[in-house]
Amino acid sequence: MLSPIIRSAIRAYTNEPLSRDNHKLFKNACEALQLLMERSTSSETSSAAVEELIPQLTKTFLKVLHIDHRAPAPKIVSILVQYPSLITVTQRWSNFGISESDYKLYQETLDSLYQLGRAELLVDFWVSLLPLINVSKTGWTIDKLLDSLTELSNPLVRSISGKPLNGFKYARLILKIIEVLKEEHDSRLMSSRRKAFRLIFERRDLHKFDWLKREERRFDRDGIEITVQESEPANEQILESKIEMIIELWNSSWKLTPRRTKEEDTQEPEPILLLSTLIGVTKLVENIRTEKTLLLLKMVISRFIADRTPPLTPTQSRSRYLINPNPILTNYERTKLIESHLTIGNELSNKFIIDLFQDFIRLKIVPSVHDLKLLHTFLLKLNPVKTEVFWNKNAGLVNGLPWDLTDLSAMNFPNPTWDSFRIHTANHVFRHKINKLQNSNSSYNPPKSHPPQT
Repeated sequence: MLSPIIRSAIRAYTNEPLSRDNHKLFKNACEALQLLMERSTSSETSSAAVEELIPQLTKTFLKVLHIDHRAPAPKIVSILVQYPSLITVTQRWSNFGISESDYKLYQETLDSLYQLGRAELLVDFWVSLLPLINVSKTGWTIDKLLDSLTELSNPLVRSISGKPLNGFKYARLILKIIEVLKEEHDSRLMSSRRKAFRLIFERRDLHKFDWLKREERRFDRDGIEITVQESEPANEQILESKIEMIIELWNSSWKLTPRRTKEEDTQEPEPILLLSTLIGVTKLVENIRTEKTLLLLKMVISRFIADRTPPLTPTQSRSRYLINPNPILTNYERTKLIESHLTIGNELSNKFIIDLFQDFIRLKIVPSVHDLKLLHTFLLKLNPVKTEVFWNKNAGLVNGLPWDLTDLSAMNFPNPTWDSFRIHTANHVFRHKINKLQNSNSSYNPPKSHPPQT
């Protein structure tokens, strides 16, 4: 009895999609079809009739979708998820396999949800299809889904077609995808997991990491926010679970593995962990300092250094002496690595910081103002009194002002950052201060009358 009503609603909505009455009629047809699907699970005759209606209803939705944005996308998604549970569909798929027309129907629906900008519904639909069909045959692999979420969150991409996806939902949707796939141990998912980890930590608008501490804001149909009293234990539990999920994602993607040093190894080299990922994890520890986040930062630093350390040659690996090559770092990478070690702040990190600062002397690098500020912070941590006395005489090292009172415009240097006096003072600081860091830290007696001169 409901089938003729559904067919007439489909015809009316196809002819006049902008009519409000036809829109309501089509919405009611979707609800009627859902009711028919629930009743046709035991009857093969009614199941065949419903199976014929579902593609017609879905194709009508896809046809008018870009004309009428009020089209009930969630109801269509729910119908397509329940579609394989019909008796006739189950028998057909078990006997002949999933047809190309069915895959095309799912593919067009996923494409349309992406074009509409319905990111949350797109992820929910994709996750629901995982146990039902081979989603990769629709063209929607996990890499394509992650790239689509990135595009939907880009204001430049969404400036014409709609409002961009905010950072909170973006990060939560990526974690949802990873959580669904955490039981999968296929090695082909390694690259996708690496991409997901990078997407979470490389976006600067996510570096406050407030999306780890609270639930998403929800609104009712009238646009009024649904207020829920949040308790501190509940928030801490949410935070713990999210951080645990991120650590599991790290262990399944970027975890440090033994390096290949043999000549006969012909496998493709592993990708290098980018500096932006290290910066993001450092920001995580600065905002949320726990034992687990500190452990994550240490693992990221280890991978970051290992990726930039040249492998041993066969001759070196056979040597009777322990050979530990130095990592090859750019100046900016060295600066950010010092920042990360300062964030950790333990004794081992202090030793690494001293080694990194000694590279300035060994490689004859002129430190930037930011490098000198990091040195100032590090010296304050080791010996506050001596550092303050020294820095009072060299105030320009901290604030970045010109270090001499000469007229810089009359000099031949285009940028005052590179004037000769600045280079001379920087070398003086590094040669005389860094070499005394360990001695100043070990043997330090507070001054009695006048502070010691350095």
